Amino acid sequence: MLRQLCKDSPADLALLEVDEIRQTLIANIDLMAGKSHNAARAFAREYTAFQENWSDRIAATRDIPVQIYLAEEDPTLDLDAIPQLEDAYPWMSFNVVQNAGLVFPA
Repeated sequence: MLRQLCKDSPADLALLEVDEIRQTLIANIDLMAGKSHNAARAFAREYTAFQENWSDRIAATRDIPVQIYLAEEDPTLDLDAIPQLEDAYPWMSFNVVQNAGLVFPA
């Protein structure tokens, strides 16, 4: 399952080769979706939160420098849209990180 999830990410696949990281990922999956635990409700809450209109919250960041880091390998991102984002949000800096995997924690 982990290899299927990471299929388009050489960085993530490389992590699976490190035994300690692979064991940690497997333990986390068991914690989230094992027989005694289920994170479906938390996932659903997180997903629905991202469906809200965040325009007012984004505009509220206008007076602070915002750094956005995007993983080049993340298939959920349209990196070709960065110029439009830069035009819409000129106070934000959009940075594409190579070899960061599908999820870039920053």
